[in-house]
Amino acid sequence: MREIDKQIATAVEKKKPTCYGNTCVTIERGDVYVYLHGHLIYKDVKGVKSFTLAGWDTDVTRNRLNALGCDISHKKGVSYFRGKPIDKNCWYER
Repeated sequence: MREIDKQIATAVEKKKPTCYGNTCVTIERGDVYVYLHGHLIYKDVKGVKSFTLAGWDTDVTRNRLNALGCDISHKKGVSYFRGKPIDKNCWYER
């Protein structure tokens, strides 16, 4: 795991708004939102944690989400969550 992934995971865990490079964590009314290049990729709203690849099935997007416990795997050009292929534009509950 890269250092920036660890920093983002820590900021989410501590609910600390911050930006590291191309990734920002914001807090609104106690809910946590993570943006990568301005695209919302992760949210923890009232304790419900969900994620999306936001249309970008890239190593960086998957790395950020995996640092947040999303457990996305990638094989032969396809990303998987809990063993099932995922749509890069859909939201999934962690």
